Amino acid sequence: MTDGRRHELEQFALAYRDDEIEVRRAIAALDERRDGEPVTRVTLLVTDPTAETWDVGRVRDLRHALGRHAEELGLPAVSLTLVPESEAQVVEAFAQSISVAHYPIEADKLLVAAGLLVPDSPGRGRPSYTAHRRGVSTAYYAVFHAIAERVVGQAFPNADTLFRDRVRRWISHTDVKTVSTWLGKLAGTLPGSPPAHIAALLAPTGDPLVDADTLAIADGFLELHEKREQADYDHHAVFTRPDTLGLLELARQTVATVEAVASDESSLMFGLIAMQSRVQPR
Repeated sequence: MTDGRRHELEQFALAYRDDEIEVRRAIAALDERRDGEPVTRVTLLVTDPTAETWDVGRVRDLRHALGRHAEELGLPAVSLTLVPESEAQVVEAFAQSISVAHYPIEADKLLVAAGLLVPDSPGRGRPSYTAHRRGVSTAYYAVFHAIAERVVGQAFPNADTLFRDRVRRWISHTDVKTVSTWLGKLAGTLPGSPPAHIAALLAPTGDPLVDADTLAIADGFLELHEKREQADYDHHAVFTRPDTLGLLELARQTVATVEAVASDESSLMFGLIAMQSRVQPR
């Protein structure tokens, strides 16, 4: 969906007519500014200016026209770069297509990173306790992002990558922890009871709507969430090598379950997490 809109913006740029500026090629790419706001970066290969540079007013009109069309297409604000066609080296680079790299946060790659910090067979010497802490924290984030991916995928199955990536940022650790705690209390793996309205929703006949896989996800997340807070903030917490390796294995199992589960109960969990989340200005 986004690719089609970017292509339409590129075609609009190619059709733009001005007495001084003629667009030869156009590339539109989605990116983020340093403040996290989305931006459509448009790079145009254009005819050389007749003077030292292009007329400021004409460039402004071109930028405004692109910005208005991008808004009509539902794309983020435009950042414009003009490249004169006489710059041969730039033309060559342009011909190879200007694009913006996309480096998503992926659960499996976080698990690999955690394994590098705390390898099964460390060889000579042993990883430091700092490496153990970072390994536990990284393993937790693998689980968190795997859950967030399922939540967004279920809520917006037909959305494009940019949309999903931005919405995933709205899911908080507390959102997942809250729902996981409800499920643990319903299933009896945690003491106490969930709020009455949650019990009425998820255990209307007295039997909780929690299957083994969904409970494993909830319990795994909660254990790793607690250990991650200790790893990141508790100066007196100790992470032995066996304990750390066990937590990394728990994370691997939990991520695998999150990615494979397809039960009605898991859909309820992911849906409730989505409902806990709030739209954020980021």
